[in-house]
Amino acid sequence: MPLNIGNIYKLSLLIVCWALPITAHASLQLTEILPDPVGDDSAEWIELFNNSDKEISTDDWAITVKTRTTKLPPHSVLPHQYLVLTKSETGFTLTNTGADISLIDQTNTVVTQLTYAQAPAGQSYALINNSWMWTKKPTPGQENVVEAIETKSVSQAQSAITNPYPYFEVKDIYQLKSGAKATVSGVVVALPAEVGEHFAFVDGLQLNLTVGSWPALAWGDVIKVKGSASHTKTYGTRLNVRSPDDINVLKNETPPEPLVLNLADIDELYEGRLIKTSGLVANKGSNWFTIESDDKTLHVTLKNRELSWPKLSADNHIEITGLITLSDGELRLWPRVPQDIILNQPTSVEAVAETIDLSKKEPTDWRGYIVLIFLGLILLIGWLWEKGKLAKFYQKAIEFLRQKIKH
Repeated sequence: MPLNIGNIYKLSLLIVCWALPITAHASLQLTEILPDPVGDDSAEWIELFNNSDKEISTDDWAITVKTRTTKLPPHSVLPHQYLVLTKSETGFTLTNTGADISLIDQTNTVVTQLTYAQAPAGQSYALINNSWMWTKKPTPGQENVVEAIETKSVSQAQSAITNPYPYFEVKDIYQLKSGAKATVSGVVVALPAEVGEHFAFVDGLQLNLTVGSWPALAWGDVIKVKGSASHTKTYGTRLNVRSPDDINVLKNETPPEPLVLNLADIDELYEGRLIKTSGLVANKGSNWFTIESDDKTLHVTLKNRELSWPKLSADNHIEITGLITLSDGELRLWPRVPQDIILNQPTSVEAVAETIDLSKKEPTDWRGYIVLIFLGLILLIGWLWEKGKLAKFYQKAIEFLRQKIKH
């Protein structure tokens, strides 16, 4: 290269640049998000990680979800440390149906960009080994991990992660948001023919088939069902099932015994459960009545009007089995069949007296009185003989008889 003034200038710049330390762009990375938390949407969060050796301020940083850009609140993130930002702090919304997300630094440069599809409830989308994947073990502020999947191939594991109907325990359905998809397994304790054309129960949860007819079911059937959680004022919590094809009968086992509860102990925690309780019949109508015990009242609804239910009267004491439901904020009990209602025998003194006919008298048994009189006479004779009175009376009687015979 000729050593003219221009070349000398360029060479000087190269030497200066070589002499100065070359630093990578100090960066925060987006490493984990929770779009669909179990319960309240306010629990959404994003996780950032400072992958540099310098402290980084989030001033003038922003995050874009779909087309909405939200400025990050001011924080200082230490080197190789995490920062977790919640929805309540930032105001962003991570849509459950999927979105494009970008993390933008103070120079308006996109630092991290990702796209996710339908978010499984309760699972986070995490950067693990340089790949984004769904995991059932959210780790806000910690190193990301994927849940252990035993004896499954990679394709099976990926299928489980992306399953649009993740598996939940029956009790967990009550914590899901309306519309959240889920798969549950349970034991059938009420059949559609017993509680309604579209309704059935596994112990702990009401099922609602929205289209088609139920497959043949029996008490004790263990079924696997997929559907969407629903929380309504009128029907309480249930799993809406779209098709009979979403119901699989796995096996049949002995139906569970109902949970025995005092009327005063029944509350919303027992919604969907098969229970047994007792009380006095109070108000009643054509297809309903109430029972009372210890100042607690429970409304009973007879869902199937074609069955021959027991004839009850006020103050009848009954033992009743049924499903707890919640309608318009009121707990109700749905018995399944007439045999679920047992009329108890009266136990109070007043009730027992009403069952006895006091107009009928038993005939008197005189044999006891005769024995007592006979014993009394023997004692009297013995006492008179001992005093000599009976002997004198006997002698006078003999003398009187002799005189009569002579004459």
